This record gives sequence, C-alpha cells and structure tokens, in this order.
Amino acid sequence: MRGPVLSSFVIALACGAAALPADVAAPPAAGAGQQSAPDEITRLIDQLSDGDFDAREAAAKRLMEVGITARPALEEATRSDNPELAGRARAILRKLPWHADTDPDAVKQALKLYSTNNPDGQWAQAVMQMRQLPDGVGGDALVRLVRGEIDPQRRWIIAANVKAMAKNADLLKAVRSLETERTNAPALWLAAVGWMPRDARKAIGLHAAAADIELANPTPQQGGSVAGTMLSELQKVYERTRRSAAAADLLRRWNTVRPSQELVDALFALHANTPDLPKFADDVRQFPRPLDSALTWYTYAQFIDRAGLDFGGGSLRFVAGVLSGSLPTPGGSIAERNRSLQARRYQTGTFLLERRWVESAEQELRGVLALADAPNDVYSVNVHFRLASIAAGRKDDAQAAKEYEEALSAWEGAGGILTAETDGEQVAGDEALIVMKSIMHRYGLRAARKAGANDDLVRHATALADLGEKGRLGGVRGNDPDLAIDAVTSLREAGQKELASRLFAQAYAASKALLDMNPDDPRRMNTLAWLCARCGERLEEAEALMAKALKLAPENPAYLDTAAEVQFQFGRFDKAIELSEKAIKLAPEARELKDQMERFKAGQKQAGDGKRARGQ
Repeated sequence: MRGPVLSSFVIALACGAAALPADVAAPPAAGAGQQSAPDEITRLIDQLSDGDFDAREAAAKRLMEVGITARPALEEATRSDNPELAGRARAILRKLPWHADTDPDAVKQALKLYSTNNPDGQWAQAVMQMRQLPDGVGGDALVRLVRGEIDPQRRWIIAANVKAMAKNADLLKAVRSLETERTNAPALWLAAVGWMPRDARKAIGLHAAAADIELANPTPQQGGSVAGTMLSELQKVYERTRRSAAAADLLRRWNTVRPSQELVDALFALHANTPDLPKFADDVRQFPRPLDSALTWYTYAQFIDRAGLDFGGGSLRFVAGVLSGSLPTPGGSIAERNRSLQARRYQTGTFLLERRWVESAEQELRGVLALADAPNDVYSVNVHFRLASIAAGRKDDAQAAKEYEEALSAWEGAGGILTAETDGEQVAGDEALIVMKSIMHRYGLRAARKAGANDDLVRHATALADLGEKGRLGGVRGNDPDLAIDAVTSLREAGQKELASRLFAQAYAASKALLDMNPDDPRRMNTLAWLCARCGERLEEAEALMAKALKLAPENPAYLDTAAEVQFQFGRFDKAIELSEKAIKLAPEARELKDQMERFKAGQKQAGDGKRARGQ
C-alpha cells in the first residue's frame, strides 16, 4: 500500500541588513582560538557587564579571538535580564564570523559574505548562494544561522529556505536537532518539519510551540510573512488531523495579533465544516459578518447544507454569486472593472476550494472565465488549473486532462512565467512546462485506461516517457507509484511491453532518487517496494526494503500490506495472507486491506487448482 505524499514550498528571500555598532573590534581569521575552554568563555561574558571599561573592552576583544566557539554562550547572553550585557553580547555577535575551519570553501565564502554588514542585502545573497550549492552542502551552515542569528526577520527567511532544502537524511537530522531551541520559533518550525516523517505527534507539538512564541512576540514585515505561512500550515495540520478546536483557537489568537477579515472568514468556515465546534455564539458576537460579502453568504449556505436541509442552500449561493459578480465602486473603464471583479472572484473561489466547498468554488471560478476578455486571459490560466483539481477530486480524469490542456493553451497566448510545484520543489519556465504537461498526460492516461481506449493510452504513455527523458521533473514521478503501476500493467496487457519497460524504469529511478536522499525513511522504502511489487519487478530488492521498513515501524498496516504484496508476487501465498491478517488487525476499517486479502486467497486457490489439474 502506498503511503502519504509529502510536500513542501519555497519562500523568496528578502533583502536588507541592519548596520552594526561601531564599537566592536574587527573579527580575526576564522577558527582563531576555537579551543578556548567553556569556563573562560563564561568568565569573559560575565566581564562584559564589568564596571571597568578596560575590563569590558578586553573581554570583548578576547571573545572575538575565540571566534565561532563563543557563539552559543553569546547567544544565550543576548537573552539576559541585564540590558547592558545583552546589548554588548549582541554587538559582538554581529561581528563574529560564522564560518568554521571544517566548512567547504564555497560555504566559507558565502558565510564571509553573510558576515559583512551593509545596507545592500548581501546577507540574503549569501543565503541564496548556500541554498543553491549542489548536494545540499550549504544546509548545515544555514541551520547554524537559524540557530544563532539574533535578527528574527533573518531567522524566518533563512528557515524558509532550509525548509525547501530539507530532503536528504543528513539535513533532516540537523533540522531535528533544532528542537532544543525552545525560544526560537523558526528553529522549532524547522524541527517540526524534520520530525513529521518520524513522529507526527511530536512534530505538531513543536509546530504549536513555534506558533505560541510567534503570537506572543510577532515578527514584523517580510519575516512576519514567513511566520504567517508557518501559522497557516499549523492551521491546516490541525484541520487535517481533525483538531478543529485547536485550529479555531489558533485563528482567534492570530486575528488578535494581526486582525484580518480573511482569518475571520476562515474561522466561520471552520464552524460551517465542523458540527458542534465550541464558542460559535461567542464568535458571532465578537466578529460580526459583513452582509455585503459573498463569503458570508457562502458560509451560511454551507451551514444549511451541513444541517441536511433541502432548501435554502442554493438560494444563499445564488445571493453570494450576485454579490460576488456585482460591479465594484464606480470609476475606471469597463475593462478595469471586469479585471477588479475577476481578481475578487478568483480570490473567493480559491478560498472556497481550499475549504472543499466545491460547488460554490466552481461557481466563482466559472464566473471568472465569464469575465475574461479573451480565452488567453491570464486569470483563465489559473482558473483552468483549479477546475482541473475539482475534476480530479470527482475522479473525472478526462475532464481534468481537458482543463490542463485549456490552461496550457491559454498560457501560450497570455505569456508570463509559468510556475509549478512537484516533489516539494517549486520550478519555473521550461521545467514548469514539463511538469504541467506531465500532469496533463497522467490524467489523460488514467482516463484512457478507464475507457479501454488503447490508442489514447499509448499516446499518453509515449508522451510521458518522452517528457521523462527531457528533464528530471517530467514523466511519471517517484511519489506517485500507483499511476506508474496502472500504466505499466495496462501497457503490458495492450502488448506494449517496451513502452511499459520505459515507464517502469523511469518511475523506479525517480522513486529510488527520493529514497537515496533519505535512505532511512520507511515511507520512501514502502513507496519504492510497492512500485516494484505491483509491477512484478526487482522483487528481491522490494523484499529487502520492506524488511528494513518493518524493523523501523513494525505495526504500520500500509507497510505490512506492501510486504504481503511482495510475498504474493513471489508465490508465497501463506506468508502473504499471514502479513495481510496482521495489517487488517491494525486497521480493521480499511476496505483496501480486505480487498487485498481476498485477492491473495483467490491467488492461493487458483495456484492450488492449477497444481491439482497437473496432478501434483
């Protein structure tokens, strides 16, 4: 059984750096004095608040000579109740070099650039340089910056870049070590990212701790924008794990710190989606809903639908549509008014789609298309992509493929930069086009398979194989084994064995590459083993992977099911049934596990009948 798909995002860097106090000596060469004893560092820090000026200066000079080894103690000193000590420690930290003797040369150069204080934002340039170094070699240094940087805005922006990089095992381990930074919200957020694959409960606790710190002392400007992303992620985690009361509490606290109609809309959407969510009356009194807002009426419609009433919901959606389609305040040309309406309806439709209010979302998004002055309108591109996701949610693969085709056709006419996200990586330009075309052909392949249209099946499969050879992000992907399995098995049945082999090789390479980035991740082991087992390929490798995965997580029903599938492919029916029984005991409500058991027993019976027919 395949496991969940991981995702991630990328945050753009901000520029700008604060000027340094002029009363701190220039830093020595990197690594100077790094063997200084911890007691000496403690004594020197105590002397920073000495009443004697010369003693303070001597201590500051010596701490600069100690170098990077003094950083942790100085960082702790910045949190001192003594404002003079905290200020002097902060001043030294701003001049202290970040690089260590063990850093690769490219990392040292970037950290030297980071250490320079200037108004041109070179620190941001340095962060980007480290993020773009091959094989993630800049990751450890960026984690060091998240741990030790005293500017909260910088910390958030650096943390966002580390999050985008956190895929290989070494960096994930470094990120998990940030859990000890109990007063550093960006560090705790990253620690949550690192722990999520291993211990979801612990990860959510770390994420919540990061939110508590941020809401108690909000970060301004661009750093605050990244912090907002962190809070939004936590809200979605709470909703996904059915912790609606925690999600509502987070939205209320967040709105207290940064009042926003969007947060209030999200709170009432949560009420509409969650029966018996506490404090509804309190929220109604505290946050009056504007009656001229389409979202207000869409939310009321959702309340009626949830109550199971046969009347009212459609009428309220009609009112919402009228409000959403009303012209804004007079002024400007008709084209300008339409543009303003498009923006508003698109934003509303996106909000509704995120809440899974599909009927309302589709109404708004189609309203955007109706306002387009040309088929290649830039809003039309994004609307078709969202309509594709609605079609996919309805299992209408043919319509999803058609919406992607229309989106790409509109984009060719509208121009602009095409962006996409795949395997947690955001890409643009030609790479994004490869990703989008691949998604279109994946839906097309599924639709052709369902319809039994072999010619279309071969056409889409060939396109996917070709796209996979054009770039690492194209074709079938490593985190979607079921698509590759469906394609490979269907192509074999259609007599297209060579094309089936091309697609399997592509899917295997992509899945193996993901596992190689984090070879101790049992979910990625499971994904690769499931692909191999269902395609009947590399069974020995699949068996070894599942033995390792089950050693790490022996009571995971999905892993047991995959291990059972491997044994079934070997023809070891008794072992497959034994493993399947264990999986069902752990997840008795999972219909797919019971279907697998029936399949294994049918295979065992068929094999037994065959033996009897041969007189064995």
